[in-house]
This record gives sequence, structure tokens and C-alpha cells, in this order.
Amino acid sequence: MVSLPGVGPKMAEKLATLGVQTVADLLLRGPRAYQDRSAQTPIATLRPGDVAVVQGTVVAVRHGKRRGRRPGSLQARVDDGTAAMSVQFFGAPSYVSKEWTVGRTVQVAGRTEGKPPLSLSHPETEFVNAETPAPRGGVVSLYGTPEGVGQKAYRGWVRAALTTEEATRAGLLPPELLAELSLPGRAEALRVLHRPPPGTDLQALGGGRHVVHEALLLDDLFVLMVALLWRREQQAVEGASTDALPRPRMGGARARATVRARAIAALPFTLTGAQERVLTEIDADLSVRGRPMQRMVQGDVGAGKTVLGLLAAAPVLERGGQVAILAPTELLARQWLHEARRLYVPLGFSVGWLAGDQSASERSAALADVASGRDSLIVGTHALVQDAVSFARLGLAVVDEQQRFGVFQRARLLSKGPQPHLLALSATPIPRSLARTLFGDLDISLLDETPPRGPRTTLILPSARRRLAWDLVAAAVDRGERAFVVCPRIDGPAGDVLRSAVATAEELANGPLAGVRLGLIHGAMPSSAKEAALRAFRDGELSVLVGTTVLEVGLDVPEATVMVVENAERFGLSQLHQLRGRVGRGLAPGHCVLLTPAPDDAQRLAILASSEDGFAVAEADLAQRGPGDLVGAKQAGRPAFALAATPRMHDLLDAARRAARRTLNNPRFTTGTEFAELREAAAAQLEASRAIEAG
Repeated sequence: MVSLPGVGPKMAEKLATLGVQTVADLLLRGPRAYQDRSAQTPIATLRPGDVAVVQGTVVAVRHGKRRGRRPGSLQARVDDGTAAMSVQFFGAPSYVSKEWTVGRTVQVAGRTEGKPPLSLSHPETEFVNAETPAPRGGVVSLYGTPEGVGQKAYRGWVRAALTTEEATRAGLLPPELLAELSLPGRAEALRVLHRPPPGTDLQALGGGRHVVHEALLLDDLFVLMVALLWRREQQAVEGASTDALPRPRMGGARARATVRARAIAALPFTLTGAQERVLTEIDADLSVRGRPMQRMVQGDVGAGKTVLGLLAAAPVLERGGQVAILAPTELLARQWLHEARRLYVPLGFSVGWLAGDQSASERSAALADVASGRDSLIVGTHALVQDAVSFARLGLAVVDEQQRFGVFQRARLLSKGPQPHLLALSATPIPRSLARTLFGDLDISLLDETPPRGPRTTLILPSARRRLAWDLVAAAVDRGERAFVVCPRIDGPAGDVLRSAVATAEELANGPLAGVRLGLIHGAMPSSAKEAALRAFRDGELSVLVGTTVLEVGLDVPEATVMVVENAERFGLSQLHQLRGRVGRGLAPGHCVLLTPAPDDAQRLAILASSEDGFAVAEADLAQRGPGDLVGAKQAGRPAFALAATPRMHDLLDAARRAARRTLNNPRFTTGTEFAELREAAAAQLEASRAIEAG
């Protein structure tokens, strides 16, 4: 960290636990709350839990005994004329003990606790004397701080940071863009964020909806877009790996039809119009010499992304190239492996497997098959991107659940070959405008059609009425159907408010679902046990599968018609939409039951009961949780993403993309000194993101 007063090596380590490693991190980490100390609250009106500012006279002081080198405690009573309250410090340093004497006037601020008479523990303190006739008052910023660090010390570092070059620089946004959106400059935005002047809308500031949040967010979005689009241009210059592969003897279009037509003929269903349209878009990308495909396919739950990804591989496989499929979890990767082998092994292609659960000998053999080119299609988890993996002729990388890997993590897989094509798949709908920015270096295709399926309903119930959910599960099992039960954690005591998968499975097996063939699956189980449980459920040996969010994506069991989610309030809306997407995938009606002990959360969950549109759900999730939560810190890659929950998010996203495109179209961008700082920032953004991947 750049030197700040009072921040030595040990304190820097503490700040690093909060993600604060530079002055920029400190500045972009906004306050958790704001307190207006210009108005004081009479003690007599206070209730437990109030955050209050009190001014009164110290009427009693009691000092606890020191124990060895440990400082003693301090207890005092403060009377403001309406009532008295207790103020206490545990382990009070000597300078604090000396300040507290009977008769002094003091202002204290903090959260009240206990029953009347109320008390304050370790409040912020200002003494009134001849030199300081009244405390400063006004708005005070409150921060989340490391253990052992007080608000005053943290605010002092922020004040010092606000005087540094990092805080006073103009920022990288074109001035005309700030004027167009009526936003303040970066320096002013940082000052208002941390030291709001009188008259500031504290409700908007505390909720992440102030114009200063928009200004800081736009600054980061602009740099991110420049970095992404600039890299896209550089990749286009370097050409595509498939340029070196032989062209099919029978002609490109006819050859593609040969392998793909045979694969399509083996499918037990007909492709949707959307799947055919997106395949045409992919083929157009693959046919362009000298430019690697960079395409993301977005689709709602059950739109058919897996089969699309496999069919997209046909042209590359036919020309002798290798195709790598990267999935975020082993369960999802194994489903890809199952489908890939079913589709391509009969056509003469070898399908390989790389994952963390392999023994040393299995892994060595798999690596050899990939490096020699024996395996044409390779499926795996994060093991695919390790340094030891070397491809003979990687032509296409398919990245499933792209958003789980971060914006730049796919680059690690693409580095395995000289500019392979990229097909990124997202089963979690992301608002279209947000996707255009976060994946700004990708062309986007939409699978906006799903195969014919039965109706699906979503029901929200208080946890106390969960017996209705078990009756629904039992009825489905009696019809020969299957059900999922999802809990927010793996283990914990039975009957606890926060339900666990282990306790729930035991409770159901011994109670409401006694006699039903029931299984358990969660992330702490060995891979072989997880696969065995899933296989038994898929084959009908189990009728109910209780688990955690390992069930969220990629599981296709048409016989599953009921999904029960315990503590639904613990999940985001998009995550719940993914979970309910595991049921109703056949022609029978599907049911999703969301259980919550908190009545206030029912309103938040109501969007799921009223809409099956994953993009509408994602829009609501974005509005409720903000972009940082929706796409994850590694996705955003920048701290300003956590600052904003602005309703103008879409406008900011589009504005950043347009401005970045105009900047890159400027012929002076790559050489002009006026763009040097922006080029450096964009390059640093890419390097920082690659460091996240490697870590």
C-alpha cells in the first residue's frame, strides 16, 4: 500500500483482509453507513438498538483494576438532563481513562444496548471544553474496519488518502460523457462519497444510488470496456488456430453437414428454431479465416445449450482439430462427458476426461492422449487450464457457465493453443445490457426458445407449512416422478432455522417421506459418491435427492417434477431460477416450492411466482443486489462495481461501451500521449484479471 500515516506492515496486513491493498482500494471502499451528528437525541427517548448521538455531563466514573499488563475497564454515567446512561470501555488504554473525569461535558455516538437504563460500549467520543466549545457535528462516515481498528483511525486514513494524487486525478472518462450524463468528476465523487457536505441525500448515498456512485462506476466500466475491446482487436490481428487445419475434401458446407447431420440424426428430439439460428451464426464465425470466433450464447434454463455446444464442435472435429469443454463443477462436467461420448464416439471420435479426482496414473495417461491428439474432444473442470495440459491442435474452446469463471479466466484456456475459437455458454441469464458490457469482447447469441414442455408453477410458503411441500413430493413419487430438495448448508442441527441437507434428509427419511427411496448429495462428498447418487437418481433407483446448490446447474432428469428449496431467502433470484430449472424438463407439469421463515422475504421472491422469464428475473436481481453481487467480484474485477445499485445501470453500461468504441476508433489511441494513461490502465486491468485467474 502507498504510505499513509499510521499504516505500517502489520496494519497493512489487517487492511488486506478487507481487500484494501492500495490507496485506490481504500478510496473505492465506501462507508457502510452515514450518521448525521448535528442532531442530538435525548437519552429518555432512546430504545435498545438505536444509533444515537448523545451529549451530556459525566456524573460518575469507575475504573476497573489492571491485570498484569492488560489495561483495566472503564465505566461511566452520562446525564443529559432527561435521563442517564452507562458508557463502558473494556480494556481501556490509559489515555482514555485519563480523559473521563466527573464534570466534563462529552458527546458520545454509538448503538444502544441492554434494557433501560441503556448503555453504549466503546462509543466514539468528543469532549467539549474551552478550546472545543462544541463537537464538529455534521455527517460522519462509518466504515467496516478490521479487528482492533477504530472508526477515528480509519477515517484518518481516508482523509489522508483524499489528499493523494490517486484521489485528485481527473479520471479517465471523456469530459463530454460526464456532461452528457450530468455526473461529477472522479475527484469530486470521491470527496462526496467519504465526506458528504451539508444537504447531501444520505439515503441515496447510503443505498448506492447517488450520482457519485454512478460516476465512479462509469469510470471503471469505461476502462474495462476499453481493455476488452482492445484485446479483441489484437486477437483479430493474430489469426485463428483453425486456419492451419486442412479444409475438408468434400467442401466446407457439405462436410459440416456430414458430421453434424449424423449427430443430429442420433438425437432423440428435434432442434428448436433458435438452436438452428445460433448454429448458423457459429458456423459463420468458424468459416472466417484469420479471425478467431469470440461468441457467447445466452439462454434460459432448459433452452438446449449443451447440445448446441456439442453440435458446434462438428466442423472443428471434422477438420482434425481438438475441442476442449470446460465446466465449473465436476457434476456438470460429467454430464457433458456423458453426452459427448453418446454423440461422438459412434462417429469415430475419442472423447477424453480431465478432472481433479483422477489418480496420478489416470491423469498422466489423459495428459498424454491430449498432447498426442488421440483425444479429439476433451471434457474437464479447472484441471483443463493447468500448466501441465498441452493440446496438439486446439481449435475450439467451449466454456460452460462462463460467468462462474470471471471475465478473463477463459483466456487461460485459450492460451493452450494459437488463437483457438471460443464459444462461451451462460445458463444463468444476465440482463442483456450487463452482458454486453461484462462480455464486451464477445459477440452474443440468444437462445430465446425452449423445447415443448409441461407447465411449471412456483409456490412460496412459510417454513411452518413445509408439510404441504412434502405432501406434494409424496404425490409426485406415487406417480412415478422424482423430486429435489435443496438446503443452504451441508450440515447442522435438526430443527435449526437455517436448514441443512444432512439433517433434512434424515428428518424426511424418518418422517414425512418414510419408505421413499431417498439420497443425499453435497459438495463435501467424494466425487465418486456424488456421481453414484446422481446416477441412482437419474436411473430411478432414488426418487428424492436432497442436496445443496451442487444441484443448481446442468442436471437434466426429465422425470424430476418437484423442487423444494429450504430457506429460499438465502438465495439470489437468479440462483433460485436456476434451481427450479431442474424440474419440469419433460412433458409432465413441474412444481417449485420456495420455503422461507421470513414473511418479509415473500415479497422479494414474488417475482419468481409471477415470471418464468429468466431475463426478467435477472433484471430484478440486478435491481435488488447490484452488479457486484450478481456477477461476482471476480467477474467485475474492479471494486467500484460493489458501490452502485443505481437504477440507471443500463444507461451507464451502454454509455461506457459507446465511449470505449469511439476511443478505440481514434487513430491516435495506440500512440498518442493523451491516451497513455488510459492504455496503461487498460493493460493493468487485463494483467490484474489474469492474476485473479492464476490465483
